Amino acid sequence: MTSPLLTLREYLARPPSKETFRDIIRMFGMWRHGPERATGLQYAEGHLARWPDELRELKDDDIWPGCPESEPFDTFRLVRSFDLSNKDWGAQEAQALAHVPSMQSITRLDLRQNRFKADAIEYLFNSPFLQQLQYLDISSNSLREKGAYAFATSEYTKSLRHLHIRHNSIKAEGLQALSTSPHLQQLAFLDVSNNNISAKGIQQLAPFEQWTQLKGLAFSSHLLGQQGMAFLAEPTHLQALKVLQLTYCNLDLDCIRALTKRKTWPSLTTLQLDFNLLKSKGLEALVSAPCMKGLQSLSVQGNQIKDDGLQALASSPYMKQLTHLDIRSNTIGNKGVIALAESPHLNKLKTIQYSQGRITQKGEDALSRFITLKELY
Repeated sequence: MTSPLLTLREYLARPPSKETFRDIIRMFGMWRHGPERATGLQYAEGHLARWPDELRELKDDDIWPGCPESEPFDTFRLVRSFDLSNKDWGAQEAQALAHVPSMQSITRLDLRQNRFKADAIEYLFNSPFLQQLQYLDISSNSLREKGAYAFATSEYTKSLRHLHIRHNSIKAEGLQALSTSPHLQQLAFLDVSNNNISAKGIQQLAPFEQWTQLKGLAFSSHLLGQQGMAFLAEPTHLQALKVLQLTYCNLDLDCIRALTKRKTWPSLTTLQLDFNLLKSKGLEALVSAPCMKGLQSLSVQGNQIKDDGLQALASSPYMKQLTHLDIRSNTIGNKGVIALAESPHLNKLKTIQYSQGRITQKGEDALSRFITLKELY
């Protein structure tokens, strides 16, 4: 019979993955308590320290039945990413969780789709056991302005790098509290999509200068308008931004002109503009802007773009760094994709996602001859 310690070593010799981590936890669940198991737990802890935290993930049912009232299994100390989504929890459960010392090993926490309001946030983020969190997804709750303010004023959020706060009925005042918080200046990614922030509201915000480390911003499903886009594009804002997501924002040609008015987006490499109102003229304005010359990934699904829009993209000298392009759900035919395939500027393009629609075999052949095109969707 194979020794559990030998089996553990075999698991830890595999490439890191969520599946292997679950196998390790299940193995400990069947391992009789004793000195050998204690040695194995210590051995696993040392080896897993080299794994990415996002791979050391479990749901509460797998590691902590009866959470948060009961005590977690001893293997909880191996977990770094904890999924408590869809629990229908409220303030009572948040208060109980905030008092569990075992939570201090968790760096990534998923609290989506519960019933958390401002009082729950106060319980959770006044807890010293959660001050090591680097990633938090608290989307689809009911935080509103009070919850955003409670979060922004907590001194235990200083380690956070990724904050997802979608679908929380937060208005501009709540976002202002987040943007001016002295405890959130280290954020690298912020998702505030699907809240209640208008073009007028975003202009009331304090400037984004303090978010000097912000590399990703998701602002989807807000009607920002031309004025809102102009605010985002202020030259001193978002200097380190690499990823910008603005889907379902009703962006049109004038909005794109406002976004591209600044001389440079020095770090921007990924732009997602799906399901807006760009049309061909909007795409042309975007790809013809010198400030977009660093783009590596561009997604413009569902924007009523026609062949002339792709022809403009293909002829732009500012798209030379583009490696990924998503043009699905547009009105594109052979002329557009042939222009892409024959472009002298798209030599780095490796993936393109498109809907066949009006594209015939002639268009398919043109793309297949494009030797840098590795994947077709």
